[in-house]
Order: sequence, then C-alpha cells, then structure tokens
Amino acid sequence: MNRKSKLVGMFLVLALVFFASGMSSASQEGAKRPLTHDDYDSWKSIVRASISVDGHWFLYLETPQDGEADIVVKNLKTDKVFRHTIGYSGEDTDSERAANPRFSYDSSHAVFIISPSKEEIKKAKKEKKKEDQKPKKKLGIMSLSDGSITVVERVKSYKLPEKAGGWVAYLKEAPPKEEKKEEEKEKKEEEEKAVEKKVEKKKEEKKAEEEKEEKKEKEKKKKFGTPFVLRSLKEGTETVFENVMDYRFTKDGKYLLYTVSSEKEPETDGLYSIQPGKGPSMPLLTGTGNYSKWTMDKKETKLAFLTDRDDYEADAWTFNLYGWKVGEAKASLWISHTTTPGFPEGMAVSDKSNLSFSEDGRVMMFGIKEIPEPKEEKSDEEEDEPKPKFDLWHWNDPYPQPQQKQMAKRIRDNTWESVYHFGSKTFVKLADEEIPEVQLSRNGKMAFAENIWPYTKMVSYDGSYFDVYVIDPKNGKRTLVKKKLYRGASLAPNGKYVYWFHDKNWYVYDIAAKTSANITGELDVRFDREDWDTPSPPRGYGIAGWTDGDGSILVYDKFDIWEIQPDGSKPRMITEGFGRKNDLSFRYIRLDPEQRTIDPKEAILFRTTNEETMARGFYRDRVNGKKLPEKLLMADKSFGYPTKAEKADKLIFSRSSFEEYPDYWASDMSFKSPQKVTDLGKQMDPFLWGKAELRDFLSADGMPLKGILIKPDNFDPNKKYPLMVYIYETLHQGLHRYRNPSPGTSVNPSYYIS
Repeated sequence: MNRKSKLVGMFLVLALVFFASGMSSASQEGAKRPLTHDDYDSWKSIVRASISVDGHWFLYLETPQDGEADIVVKNLKTDKVFRHTIGYSGEDTDSERAANPRFSYDSSHAVFIISPSKEEIKKAKKEKKKEDQKPKKKLGIMSLSDGSITVVERVKSYKLPEKAGGWVAYLKEAPPKEEKKEEEKEKKEEEEKAVEKKVEKKKEEKKAEEEKEEKKEKEKKKKFGTPFVLRSLKEGTETVFENVMDYRFTKDGKYLLYTVSSEKEPETDGLYSIQPGKGPSMPLLTGTGNYSKWTMDKKETKLAFLTDRDDYEADAWTFNLYGWKVGEAKASLWISHTTTPGFPEGMAVSDKSNLSFSEDGRVMMFGIKEIPEPKEEKSDEEEDEPKPKFDLWHWNDPYPQPQQKQMAKRIRDNTWESVYHFGSKTFVKLADEEIPEVQLSRNGKMAFAENIWPYTKMVSYDGSYFDVYVIDPKNGKRTLVKKKLYRGASLAPNGKYVYWFHDKNWYVYDIAAKTSANITGELDVRFDREDWDTPSPPRGYGIAGWTDGDGSILVYDKFDIWEIQPDGSKPRMITEGFGRKNDLSFRYIRLDPEQRTIDPKEAILFRTTNEETMARGFYRDRVNGKKLPEKLLMADKSFGYPTKAEKADKLIFSRSSFEEYPDYWASDMSFKSPQKVTDLGKQMDPFLWGKAELRDFLSADGMPLKGILIKPDNFDPNKKYPLMVYIYETLHQGLHRYRNPSPGTSVNPSYYIS
C-alpha cells in the first residue's frame, strides 16, 4: 500500500467511529442517556441577544423548538435576572422575530412584543374565531429598576427613539367588531343560502371568483389607521391618537411623526408631528389621500414623503413628493410631475420605490413611473364576455416562463430611479429600459449601475454577468466601466472608485481618471479562494473595507490583510505577514453598525482562525503602524460575532464547541476576564454527547484535505462501531460548531452520536 493509500485508508477506518451508536456508552455512563426525537421540542436556543447602551444589562430570548419562549434580562454587575414569557415559539409562528426585544436608550426599560400562547391559538382555532376576534400580540414594558412588567393588549408594533430614552410609541390593532345578534346571523345565513342556490355550476362559480379577484386587484384600495399611543416610560402617562397608519421618532427623540388615514373623517388624513412632553400634535400636511415612503436625511434636518392628496379623486392615483424642514410649521411640495422643470411627460413620482437622501441632504433619489391610462367604460355585454388567458412563451425570452411568473409583480412595480438637486433645483432621470437599476453613492456625487439584462439567458447555465456603469447624477451622462463582468462590481463608499474581483485578482476603476488597475496582480500571494470546490470561477477572500475618504482598500488573502492604494501602488500587509507565518486568518469586525469606512489611526478588532487547528479567537491591530497584531483571546472553541455596548467598552459574544453549548459571555475590550452570563448548557447534562476531532487525509487525486471525526463519550479504541460518513464540500471549518439536536433535512450529528 503506497503512502496515499495508507492515509486515505486511515481516514476511512477512523470514520467508522463517526456518529457511533450510543448504546454501549449508555450502559457505562448509567446516569446519562441517549438523545431521542422526543427531546427536540423542549431544546432551548438563545436568540436576539443584545447589550444595553451603558453596558450594564444583557437580554436574550430563550426559545424552545416547540413551546413557550421567555425573554431574560440580566444585570451584568449584580447578576440580577428578570424573566417573562413572550409566547409560543413552535412551528408556523414567528415569535422570535416578532418579539423585537430592545433596551431603551437610557437603559431604564426593556420593551418587547408578546405573542399569543399555544393554548390561546388552539382555542381560537377550535372556536373558529374571526380574524379580529383571534388572540393578538401584546406589548411588554419591563422596568429595569425592579423587573415589573406593564402589558398592553392588542399591539401591532412599537418603536423607541434610537438616541434618546423616556418614550415608547406603539400602534394598536383595530378594536374587535361586536358580535352580531342571533336574528341577524340567521337572516344572513338565509341570504347566503339563497345566493348559493343561484350558483348553477362550480365552474361558473370559480370563474366568477377569479374575475372578482382580478377586478379587486385593479381597484384602488385605501387602508385605514388604528389607535396609536405615545407613552412616557418614566411617568406611565399616555396620549392616544386615532386612525394612525405609520409612525417614527427622530433619532434624538425630539419629534414623533405619524400619518393618519381615516374612514369616517377623510379630511383629517395627513402627516402630523408632536414633540413628546412639550405640546399638542401639529398637522404638517392634511387632505384625503395616502401618505407613505417617508425618509430623513442623515442629520435629520429634512423629511421627505409621498402623497396622492393632490390627485386622489382621479381614476388612478399619482403621487407627489413633499418635504418638511424639521421645526417648520408646515410641509411643502418639493417634486411634482406638474410643476418640476424637466420632469418627463406622461410620468409621475411612484410609490413603488423608496426615497433616499445623499448624506449631506443636497440630493434626493426617488422612482418615477408612467401614469396609467384612464380606464375605458365597458358595456354590460363586454363585462359579461369571458376573457381568455394565455401564458405566452418565446425562445428568446430573457428568463424562463416560471421565473417570469415569479418576477411579474416586480416587473409591474419597476420604476425609473431619478434625482433632484436641491441647490440647483434640477431634475435628472438616471434609469431607463437600457439601464433599469441604479443606486446613488452616499455623498450623492456619483451613481452606479449593474445591468444583467444582456446576459439573463446565461444565468441558468453559466452564472450572472453584468455590464457595469457609472452615471453622473448632475446630467445623467453614462460611462461604461466594464462589459460582461462575472458577479458584477461594487462602488467605493465615497463614490470615487468601482472595484471588482475577476480572474483571481482585484481591480479598481478610477472614475475621475477613467482608468482601471489590477491592484493585486504583482503580489506573490493568491487572492482567490484556494479551497474553491464548485464548477465556477473562484471567489476572492473578500475585503475588510475602505479607509476614510476612499483613501485605500483593505483586501484579504487567505491569512493576512493588505492595504493597497486605488492605483495599485504601495501595497503593504497591515498584519505584517503574521497571519501566513502562523496559519492565522484575520477578518475585520465592524463593531459600530453605522461605520462605513475604517479610520487608519484607530485600533480595529479581528476575528481570527487558526487554519490548521480551527482554533478561533480575537486579535487587535490598526491600519497605520508596523506593530504585529496583538492577541486578545484564542482557544479551541468557536466564538460568535461580538456586539459592543454603544457607550461602554463592554462586549457580549457566544462561545461553543461540539460538546459545549453556545452560552454567552461578557468582556471588556481586552477579553482578559470573560464572564459567563447564560447557562443553557446545563440542558446537556442528562445526555450522552460526544467529542469532535480534526483529521488530515488525502483525496483520491492527492489533495490534502481535512475532515471532522466525531466519537461518542467513553470511546473504546479496541471496539468496532457503526459508521456514518457525511460529505459535502468543505465542512472542517465547523469543527467547533455546536449542533442543536433537532429535525431537519440533513444529518444531525448530536442525535446520531448520542
């Protein structure tokens, strides 16, 4: 047997232990038992973990796979714990997502949504409750001073100011309709029976229903608001508003904005503002209609929104874009197809596209769309005439017919992105049939587009290709950057450069100079994924980001991080080659979710992996300077992405391995003395588990590979065990991954090894 055969044979013999039966181990352990399928439902996970702004409090949801979930709030200084049930977390529910637990900005309260319990859901189904009579979500407001809970019934959603405490706003469900009297019910039943008798054939009934649905879709539908409450978290006092559709705080909490849509008093429809704790609500713009798609600039000095109030009585609504300068008495018309110079004839602002400001608030981006033709009145004969329906296929269609059906609504709602420059008061249409998708840089100085349409037929057999353009938002002038680029490109944060990965290298296009540079071609390391194992061109390892002002780009190789100028000059490893020398891969962690570029002078955190042993942890370094990366924490564990408290040097993160539950830990930025803050791993105590090990072997063609070997508790090397082998691309990176025992579409190692 040659060397290669021996190594491959070694892997296979050891793999005979993979997912070994737990029967023999169970008898030896005595107190511990194997997992069964019955254990799945009660197995709990930690989700939605977060830390308060001041770093003193930690919260998470404790959710079984089937059962009642809890919110748990813990004081990281005193270990005091508060707990409250948030509802059923089983199949076909979304209590984890719906709970949306958050701390108030002043760390005085935790706020969350409570879903109906399993018993409430079952009871409503059994009693065949109508939709408005079914159990609804509630709002939970927990005081962190003593853990007391205020529960508010029938709440759809809530919001807190992002950068201020003291207030919470929430939108309630419409009050349930009163049950009709028995006589009315009987009368209605008789009427329904009479209608049923008139229906001659099931086919005609189905046809009528289809036509009814089609007509309903075409008719304009106006939705109406529900009760809305502004509550003082400190005082507990509430202010109630009626018929509210949508709402938001400004980040600093100085203003609460909301829209009204009233069925009984349509003249009160509009946009309103109130300064919490200071005064009454003020109308910014009113009039019968719909008000939607609002957004604010970065500094929150301007608000933009859409409304059809000026054209509400027309057959088809058209929207205008209004704006409000924060603090002024009223909103005013900003952009309209009837008044804005240069606006394309036959088009109007569309409510199918979002609004966005440039960072400085000087440029507004929005979508426009063709104004629908007025509907022609049809005779009774035409209304009764059956309408044939066809699915028309063509060999040269850009997408297969089933995909076209999936995309139908998206195509119908497609808009042409346009911009308005407030300084020069000019309108520029950026998108059209030739280039339908456009995005604006954050500073508003450049627009960027990737056009897939010339290559759509290639998607199913050769991947996604794009023509890449930059567009001058001042005049709409387009410049082709690259044709038929595999996987497309990206725009640098400040809009100075376009960058992409192609043919194993990184390229940067200088928009001002109209030149491209291969910025990695002369370097003696690979930037394409060396373990790429799919029949497509390999991806790169990615980038950490750009430094401030698009000064340089930070590119990953397998181990280290390179700082490279946009023209490819002055390449240097900010990790000083320490990664490759020690088999360590460094990947940047963005702790501030609002940060878009990297300050080269500031310390940055790396998520670090030993590519040989799969040990993981954290290092610290900075872009500027020549010091080696500083080790903070490394262990034969897996660590979750850390979350930092906004106003404290405090982090939370999970730690796990195959045999260690991913409980959460808290630490300062040095990671020197992590503190364990959850203990759900104790649910493993009654069960036989196992241990995971890394094994090296060679593939049939001599390629060195790694695999995970999982052995049961009390493994005896002198015994033979059953074998299960699972092969799928590269899996060894999951050596320290914890697997919840659960049903699924793939092999569950925790269950089989037990």
